[in-house]
Amino acid sequence: MIYFYPMDSLVLNRMEILGELTNLMLMYHLLCFTDFVLDPELRYSIGYSFVFVMLLYIAINLFLMLRGTLTKAKAKLAKKCMKKEKKKTALQKSVQKLHEEMPQEDSEEVSPAEPAKEKALKRARTHAARVSKKKKRPV
Repeated sequence: MIYFYPMDSLVLNRMEILGELTNLMLMYHLLCFTDFVLDPELRYSIGYSFVFVMLLYIAINLFLMLRGTLTKAKAKLAKKCMKKEKKKTALQKSVQKLHEEMPQEDSEEVSPAEPAKEKALKRARTHAARVSKKKKRPV
């Protein structure tokens, strides 16, 4: 296992090696619980060592798993925020484009499509106001 890395990433390979070394240490501890060690008090102390090694291994694995999960969640949240920002800027651009297409007040000529454009502009402004007023959710 030290010369050949079966996993895809270095972190997974090191976790596997840590698991194997922990198993080896715990098996040696189990040998000490037999009549190989005659002193019962020493066996009792070895039990604390056994529990400590096991808890250390569990803590390291939990830390690595939580770190990986939080990293993925952070990336997913950033992607979601970027998508929301793109949507917001696209909406602002469309409102600006509709505003630029609106006729000036002093022009006398009004085409039949003007009321529809005014309604669309009003709808876009209302939607943009709602989007900008929405409170951001805490992370």
